[in-house]
Amino acid sequence: MRDQISYRGVAPWLAPLLTAGFITAAQPAAAQSLLPLKQGYAVVTCSPGASASDGTVADPNGFVVGIIDVRDKAALTNPRKGGNWQPPMYHGELSGGWTASRMGMVFGIAIDKRGNIFVGATSVYERTAGQPKDVFGPAGSGGIYKIDGFTGQVTDFINTNNSGAYNNSPATRNLMPNTGGAGLGNLTYDPIRDQLFVTNFEDGKIYRVGNLHQNTGSILGAPFDPFTADNGAQGYAPLGERLWGIGYHNNRVYFATWAEDFGRPGSAQNRIYSLAISGGTLSGSPQLEITPSNLTGKAYSNPVADIEFSSDGRMLLAERTMRSDTVAWAHESRVLMYTYNHPNWTAPVIPEIGEDSGRPDPHASSSGGVDFAYVDIDAKFKDLGLLIGCEKFFWATGDFLRHVTGGTIYGMQGSEFGNDAPGMADNYFTDFNGTLTLNDKTEIGDVDIVRDPCGEDGCIKFTDVVIECKDKIKGEYEVTIKYINDNPFDQDAAYVVYVGPDGVQKTLQLNPTLSDGSAGTITLPVSGLPGETKHFVLQLHGKDFPEGWCCPPQDIRFVLPECRCFDAKLISAGPRGYRLQITNFNIAPDATYLLLDVKSPAGTSVSPSAITLTPPPAPGGTWLSPVLTFTPAPPAGSYVNVLATLHGNKLANGVYENCCIEEFALRVPRRFIEVDWNVTGFVYSDLDLDREFNNRDQPLANQPVELMLQSGRVLRAVTDAAGEYSFAGLEPNQLVEVRLGPLPAGPATGVRSVFPAQGFRVRLERGRPLALHFAVQSRTAVAAPNPGLTLSSTTIEPYTYPAKVAGYSLPVRGYAALTVVDESGNERLRIFEGDHDAGAYLVNLDPAALSPGRYAFRLSYGGTEFTREFEVRQ
Repeated sequence: MRDQISYRGVAPWLAPLLTAGFITAAQPAAAQSLLPLKQGYAVVTCSPGASASDGTVADPNGFVVGIIDVRDKAALTNPRKGGNWQPPMYHGELSGGWTASRMGMVFGIAIDKRGNIFVGATSVYERTAGQPKDVFGPAGSGGIYKIDGFTGQVTDFINTNNSGAYNNSPATRNLMPNTGGAGLGNLTYDPIRDQLFVTNFEDGKIYRVGNLHQNTGSILGAPFDPFTADNGAQGYAPLGERLWGIGYHNNRVYFATWAEDFGRPGSAQNRIYSLAISGGTLSGSPQLEITPSNLTGKAYSNPVADIEFSSDGRMLLAERTMRSDTVAWAHESRVLMYTYNHPNWTAPVIPEIGEDSGRPDPHASSSGGVDFAYVDIDAKFKDLGLLIGCEKFFWATGDFLRHVTGGTIYGMQGSEFGNDAPGMADNYFTDFNGTLTLNDKTEIGDVDIVRDPCGEDGCIKFTDVVIECKDKIKGEYEVTIKYINDNPFDQDAAYVVYVGPDGVQKTLQLNPTLSDGSAGTITLPVSGLPGETKHFVLQLHGKDFPEGWCCPPQDIRFVLPECRCFDAKLISAGPRGYRLQITNFNIAPDATYLLLDVKSPAGTSVSPSAITLTPPPAPGGTWLSPVLTFTPAPPAGSYVNVLATLHGNKLANGVYENCCIEEFALRVPRRFIEVDWNVTGFVYSDLDLDREFNNRDQPLANQPVELMLQSGRVLRAVTDAAGEYSFAGLEPNQLVEVRLGPLPAGPATGVRSVFPAQGFRVRLERGRPLALHFAVQSRTAVAAPNPGLTLSSTTIEPYTYPAKVAGYSLPVRGYAALTVVDESGNERLRIFEGDHDAGAYLVNLDPAALSPGRYAFRLSYGGTEFTREFEVRQ
């Protein structure tokens, strides 16, 4: 059971609530504040609705954020269950109003420990062409707004970076890349490090946002891209790469991929992944947690827009029905609750959301917001605001939740877990705008409940887990768990009682003792395989052990990483060659000497091959080699297998200590070119396939060309009728990459290929342009039989590298490409691509390059694709 909680509440000493009234457009009563926030309040988002003068324009005065006091369900002035309960609601009227003109349309919500509210710009409310388009506020489509938890004042906390690229300079540190108007997904709060995690619809990345106590936020470091790198294009990240719901729990971040929906059902499924947090940042590879089942009788599900956790590790997911990137719909989205039972999540409990809609899933009217809540206020201690039934209740947003006298409820539904009989009549409902005759379909947003962890206060706040590999011993780790003594007795901790993966209880005496509020660490040996999940249960005790004070035991979970003595990758060194970047994991004290030997392609050598590391990288440090030259030069995108030997200090007898050897499949990066002033070029169709332009070839007009600067910014041009393009006014002495955009459609039986034309790339004197020309070939498919792609085994175990796992034969020379794809068809490794001689070949695959799961080799040859599936095991 994973019960390290992501607490969402604020301290109990907040000022008492002022009497509040329910505010609607039809009931403009004097607003009374619900600030500061109290435990049990609901914070919600919604569309502002249409302008009274034009039904296709968003109402600038419509509210987009509200606070609802849903604590006292036994209030006699409202229907208790089954009807339209109208609890006190506040929209920031006393501080100018939380309106569309101030914030635009927002969806995601996060609440920090001070009671401040953060909401993110969105584009998911539009229903049809006749309804209001989604609009953005002054912070733009990448904007995050902060609502002060005491005054209600709104500030533009994070603004939009219109260049579309992340930049860590001080001038742009509070700018979120979002140039295409896609908006953001959702937000979650990390209470341990006081930061937000945010999903971005445009680039499929997760951003960390800090400085929450100020009125201007900061993006903390580079964003984390869990899948394929973004291509810099404006607009939405492609389905499967797009992220929406996000939640924090137990030192991990969980996020949802939007791969299919109501309007675009497909073979790729929506999924929930998780990532570890190390040193405050996301690390490692995404771990697949849950693949929600399809809707009843359907071949798809809708994307998960919200992820929330309880104190005992239950996970709530809320789907939102989408017809396209921006157009929402209703009645095909569920709320799902999962419970973790090591090593898997159990089958979900699916509460009923809304009345019977007449569909195969009759109670699936979720609008994409959900959160755990309290059952009610404690009538005996009402003045103290004490609540009962912690996390035994939940609130979910939805469409057409219940038809009652006077109209239909669009807003949110409150339900007690395990107590839903007799159906809808036993639940609570509140309409967001209070007007039951208005059809607010698709205009309901997210909900967050202000809450603290359930049960007795814990003693331990976990702050980090550091996992180190033991030198040269595969499968052996040293794990350091960092924590804070936060016991409610204001006492020193003298003992740590813990139970590890072996199930044996052990006791560690702390010397000196650890005072309340102080940080401590515990370091333990752990054995296991990379990717394996480990659990520890820790409990703090006082000096009078085993008597005296102690707190409930608390769980922590972490995933063992892949251990290598060191890691290496090739990076571009401009037009001169490549550099090898070494990260020293496990050599102690320092690494001083490196030997390189190219194992394949056959006949390839590297110079220099023996290198003294200056300065030597300490354990955990990174080092860049001098410029390396491969002979013959391998093509960009291909792989070079290099055997690297790393040595420690040289001893008196001339022997080096702490030697370790690793073999790497290094992918050759694209070669950048150095700009003097301008870049011009020429693109043509190489019709005679000789890679040189002559009178038998044709210029290629209207061909997109892209130039990427060192900053990541991408410039675009299009060739003219003569096939020429140019980029002028570039800053001198910077490295750039020039590449072609999408090619025109070629023959149905052909394969397109692009390469710099031989003999055309020339460097002119300073102040003159650098010319880069491209030839485009369309090859006729080779009429050939099945090339015979085979597998030596359908399962690949760890620590078998090098393992010849795939074989194939090509009957005649032709253009071929071999890749590894995952279950969703996403490319995970590219083994080779280019002209290939006839013959039989074997492929080595290091299983450490892939996380456990199912994959397939995909061979493209002769205009046809051949696949063979396999599985990587832990």
